Amino acid sequence: NPAVWRWDSLPSGSTVITFEVRNAASAGGCALPQSGPITTALAYEDSCGNPFSTSAQTNTTIGQPSLQVNKIPSTQTAGIGQVITWTIFVTNTGSAPAENLVVTDTAATTFQNLQFGPGSDGSMPAVAGNQAVWRPADLAPSASWRAVITATVASAGANDNLVTATASCDSGCLASSASRQAWVTLMQGFDKGPALQSGTIGDLRTFTFTVSLPDEDALYQAVRLTDTLPAGLGYVSSLITYTYDIDAGGTTVISTTPSSAPAYLQTGSIIWDLGALPGSARVDGQVTVVLRDVTSSVQDSRLTNTLRLSYVDAGQTYIYTDTAGIDVAEPLLHLAKTYGIPGCSATRFQYNFNNLSDAGWSEVGTWAPNSSGIYQNTYYGSYRRAFAGDPNWQDYSFSFLMRTTSSSGAMGGYVRQNRTDTTDTGYVFRWSTTQMELRQRNPDVLLASRAGGFTPGRWYHVEMRVQGSQIQVFVDGSLVLSATNTTYARGRIGLLSDYQSLTQFDDIMVTLYGGDGCVVGAGDLITYTLAISNQSSLPAYDLVVSDIIPAGMSLLTYTVQSEDPSAVITAEPAPIPGAAGNLVWRINHLTPTVPYNPLDHNGLNLLVTLRVSDDITGNIALSDQASLGYDGQWNDGPVGIQRAYSGGSHSAAVRTPNGGIAKLVEFGPPPTATLGSLITYTLRVPDAPISATLYNVAVTDVLDSRLQIIAVDASEDTYWSWGWEGQVVTTTFASVRAEHQAVITITARVHTDLGARGGDLIGNVAQMAHSTASITTSNAVTTTVGEPLLSIRKGVQSSTGSLSGLDGSAVLTYTITLTNTGSSPAYDVLVTDSVPAGISVTQVYAGG
Repeated sequence: NPAVWRWDSLPSGSTVITFEVRNAASAGGCALPQSGPITTALAYEDSCGNPFSTSAQTNTTIGQPSLQVNKIPSTQTAGIGQVITWTIFVTNTGSAPAENLVVTDTAATTFQNLQFGPGSDGSMPAVAGNQAVWRPADLAPSASWRAVITATVASAGANDNLVTATASCDSGCLASSASRQAWVTLMQGFDKGPALQSGTIGDLRTFTFTVSLPDEDALYQAVRLTDTLPAGLGYVSSLITYTYDIDAGGTTVISTTPSSAPAYLQTGSIIWDLGALPGSARVDGQVTVVLRDVTSSVQDSRLTNTLRLSYVDAGQTYIYTDTAGIDVAEPLLHLAKTYGIPGCSATRFQYNFNNLSDAGWSEVGTWAPNSSGIYQNTYYGSYRRAFAGDPNWQDYSFSFLMRTTSSSGAMGGYVRQNRTDTTDTGYVFRWSTTQMELRQRNPDVLLASRAGGFTPGRWYHVEMRVQGSQIQVFVDGSLVLSATNTTYARGRIGLLSDYQSLTQFDDIMVTLYGGDGCVVGAGDLITYTLAISNQSSLPAYDLVVSDIIPAGMSLLTYTVQSEDPSAVITAEPAPIPGAAGNLVWRINHLTPTVPYNPLDHNGLNLLVTLRVSDDITGNIALSDQASLGYDGQWNDGPVGIQRAYSGGSHSAAVRTPNGGIAKLVEFGPPPTATLGSLITYTLRVPDAPISATLYNVAVTDVLDSRLQIIAVDASEDTYWSWGWEGQVVTTTFASVRAEHQAVITITARVHTDLGARGGDLIGNVAQMAHSTASITTSNAVTTTVGEPLLSIRKGVQSSTGSLSGLDGSAVLTYTITLTNTGSSPAYDVLVTDSVPAGISVTQVYAGG
């Protein structure tokens, strides 16, 4: 280099020189020529010997192959006797063809049944023992070649494999080469189990794990096991047993102390650092955990426990994971309450959807019961709602169960929706992920709010109560919202699903409350039914049933009806009879149906008979609220962890009768009152006997100014005072006992000096108030003042037939006629008749 061509004489015309070049190296790595211009120079002389020269230039690009080798997988895990597979990939990533290609694969001698497949171009390998050589066709830039190898893993020896690919120039130099090693580690087994368990908060569960490392010639280094507990699981204890050099007799280590672990009952990772394990080895372990009481652990949630194994074999790091889960199950009890007396039942509406029907509901959305008898909306949209009941309902307690799987939107319930269609009216309890709200609908007005969102997946017990203008919301037995509003006085109940893809409801119940309660009286007996149902597949323990009864009622007796024959009352109210205030029963447990049936729940009913006191106040609502609490573990559970649950609350009310006031007027003598007559007003409180006592009774009667009050009297023996001042008569009583009447008598005279005149109308009403009622007005009575109006007429007849020329024999008969043309009888009438001289009275006849 350079190449030189010489001519003594260059003939006329074109002379073409063709030449080829090759790499200068004939062994080792090929020389890499520089790309760039190649210059050809021509020098010559003319016939006179004068020198001349010229040149030409061209650019040349020098290409070079570049091989890349992959062996997939680079590491793999196998057991003894297992057939493994590698795939060799050779790719030319260079700019020139890879020529004279040679691919050599050398497997460790411990592999058995080696099978070297043909190359992707059809080239067949030359196999010698554990080595195969392919000579593929030239590989163009960006082209690939592949081949597949299989082998059977033995119990001992090195377990690696090396593949090398080379490309050479024709001169014999090496244009490109690449290699890749692959390893196989022997692990016969890695397992964590059981794969899936179930449990409730406070339960203990045990996971087991097994590791089998069978390579007799290996040194498994930096062996570490890490068992990571999720937040819902707490560490209780562990045991690990591992044996190494099993093929040489084995050494066994047993430990109950991990290298590191969470504190007792806390969550985190349990780590065992086992170091280097020579030869074949086996690890067996178990971990005992408790289901912790954390917010995220709710019905149907899954707690996944992850076990991680890592070690180094032949310089390669291997990592394996396996998981096992616990599905959280929770007990679910629900409390309902009602009562019945002759002619009246507290239950207005009850629906549990166990008949898989939603007949009678007015719905906006996609509402239907599912196969478990749970009413649900699956339509994602604004204010999806369902209504039921009577738009004329006024005061009531409405309870239900609700939950959602959505982590957004809101759910809740309605009261007093005053239409028969789906119009959005009434009051709505709306619970979102951030707060609770009590709202008036149409127009929309926020009445009350409270911070705090729901937990997806958790069942909540809701009670909404309306009485008069008051609206209250209880969640899990606790009052959370309260407001007063008079926009809606009556209406139906409803359910709300607001921008949620799944909202579920169950156990709808509506009972009489407040002023709509059934009427009872002194000494009456009322039997309440406190119905507890187990709607889960788990038993519930340590039930506490509380019924706060109002003053004026006491416990007479109770009985138990249970579908769980092993359920036992462990504590009861005392004394019986006579217990009052907060009545509390404790029950050991309530088991589910076996086999579990979501449409048929085990139940326990407390039939509680209350007695109304003999001195019960009239015109009051006797409201009582029952609530239920329980937990998921017997006593405190095996390690003192358990979750307290609410079974909700429900209220009902009875009411006592109210009394009025009746007024009667009499006067004497009859038939009419006249000037100077005595008028007697008789007031009766109550207007008819009632079965309740009226306390602090005040009766006021303002008499007409034309009457002169003569006397006031009262017949009931509990009066405080009576009397009058001016024309105002006031009588007060400490009480008017049940089935009694207070009688007040007011005597007055129609007095002409006070302006009474014939024809006057004297009207009167009385008023009565007592401790539980404002003013009650009596019936009106009216007295017409009468006056007599007498006229006198006198006539005479003679026995002679003539009134003239009379002699001493004539008998004269005088007739006096009195006529009363007035409006009242005339009393004490005196008639005086003076006969003239010469006439003597012989006989007087009585009037008629």
